Amino acid sequence: MGLFAIAIPKFKHALDRAREAQVVSNMHLLKAALEEFASSAGGRYPIDFSSKTSEVYPEAKRTFSVGEKIENMVNPYTKKSGIGKAVSYLSPESMIPDSFGVGMVLYIPSSPMKTEESAPWCNDYLILGYDKTGKKLSYTLKGDSLLHKP
Repeated sequence: MGLFAIAIPKFKHALDRAREAQVVSNMHLLKAALEEFASSAGGRYPIDFSSKTSEVYPEAKRTFSVGEKIENMVNPYTKKSGIGKAVSYLSPESMIPDSFGVGMVLYIPSSPMKTEESAPWCNDYLILGYDKTGKKLSYTLKGDSLLHKP
């Protein structure tokens, strides 16, 4: 019986760490999708997940949205996938929430820009992740760098 008293908490802790690592991995998957979008859209990032590359950059050679790239992302805590269940976004320049959905990845675009021929876009963003209690993780992805925040 004593062995189980030690093993079960250690197992739960290891499981929590693995799930948190999956949230960080999901953050990097979203970043990769955003960077692929920007490379096809003249360096412009989308305001939301439904914006197409050709809408924000009419000269784009490939047309796709970030939403198409991340629709199968899975929340490691709820096992649900897709936008609103594993990943979400806020309107540009929203306040950074200290708490959000359990296991969620959150995209916050910077100030929107627009040209006469394009839909709104931005040139910077933040990606946040949330743990098993919905509290913000200490990792933040921004543009091209991983910032460690204590």
